[in-house]
Amino acid sequence: MDDNKTPAATQTPEVVQPTQNVVPPPKPAVQSEGNNKMMMWLVGGLVLVILVVGVIYLFLNSQQQKSQAPEPTPKAAVEENLEQELDAVNIEDVEGEFKSVDSDLQKL
Repeated sequence: MDDNKTPAATQTPEVVQPTQNVVPPPKPAVQSEGNNKMMMWLVGGLVLVILVVGVIYLFLNSQQQKSQAPEPTPKAAVEENLEQELDAVNIEDVEGEFKSVDSDLQKL
């Protein structure tokens, strides 16, 4: 017998199997609780600042309207002024006012 030969039953062929690279699924981008709280504080602070600015604007606008309220003019003084102007108008000699205009028109 040949010593070089080994029985087939004692030797098993080596099977090479491709290795699978198992990649775990990517984790969803979840913000940590600290970031969520910070974002809530920022949004809440921004809303608060907008509210304060709005209230100040409305308050100052109402104060300005109150200070600019027109003072009523006395009617008696207005009526006297109108009567004086009306008395100053001379309507007795209307034809005399147009004589210079008529003479200029006839020269043409």
